[in-house]
Amino acid sequence: MKKILSAICICALMLIVNSCKKSASGATGELTIVGDWELASIAGMGGMVPSVAGSGNTLHLTSASYIQHQSDTLFDKGNYTIVRDYTVNSFPMAGAITLNGSIGVRHANFYMQVNNTLTLDFGSAFDAPVYMYKRK
Repeated sequence: MKKILSAICICALMLIVNSCKKSASGATGELTIVGDWELASIAGMGGMVPSVAGSGNTLHLTSASYIQHQSDTLFDKGNYTIVRDYTVNSFPMAGAITLNGSIGVRHANFYMQVNNTLTLDFGSAFDAPVYMYKRK
């Protein structure tokens, strides 16, 4: 009986240790915003407006720069910086992002990545638009 109880305790301990490792690794940044994103919707006071897939509204992010297209036309490009916010425990990639491009400096008060969705909130007002991108 002691052997069975010991085996169950060891299995439970291994399960707890492995599950803690997985959540901790997500918090250290295994998710990345680097890649190609396509605008899925814009939300604001007037509700949510979906964007048609393939409409050419894309955002390409490298480790330090970005290129943004609207209707397949270059809209903006430049460098970006991120300030991570590790206090938002349920979202491993969250914080603020500053885009420093050809149309000037734009600061997203909040960005968040959950799986294949990137959310950018560029406003400080209640009615400011929120852009939701899907990974291409």
